[in-house]
Amino acid sequence: MSSPAAAKGPLPQGRSTPEGQGADFTLTGIDGQPFTLSRVARPVILTFFFTACQRGCGSVVDRTLALSRRLVLPPGASAPILVAVSVAPETDTRKELARFSDEHRAGPGEAVFLTGSPGALARVCRDYGVAVGRDTKGARVHAESTLLLDAWLGLVARYDGPGIDDASLERDVSEAVRRSSRRAR
Repeated sequence: MSSPAAAKGPLPQGRSTPEGQGADFTLTGIDGQPFTLSRVARPVILTFFFTACQRGCGSVVDRTLALSRRLVLPPGASAPILVAVSVAPETDTRKELARFSDEHRAGPGEAVFLTGSPGALARVCRDYGVAVGRDTKGARVHAESTLLLDAWLGLVARYDGPGIDDASLERDVSEAVRRSSRRAR
């Protein structure tokens, strides 16, 4: 799974507010069952990672889970779910994803860790503009991208790079919750 964007120089950095809808997809969860994004029906924090990442992957998982746990939700609102898509299908087996989930103390209903075929994962990465490839030494690299979606896959915000500002992320997650609650009425 490689992307031409991975070889074209610096990746985008910072927060942006894309418009439109996120792409639906179906991948495989750690339980072996198919997981379809559009069936979640609650706000989504979508991130791309791999378990052997030595950069910020584990940190993003920890920070987004902590944020979700401390959110004060309006009555009837659903908490966001972290949807973490592995970009390393050859090493991130369901067993390895389960270990990673346990290591980061992701509780039931808080997060799903997904894998799939190289082709399916390449499509999801392409659809969300996430560059994946290898550096000059052959090590896996990927764009550090986290997207916030409302319950209907409406794009709320996108963060690229390791420097996600907690206050901005909290504001954007609250906005995704608000949009999801408002539209559900």
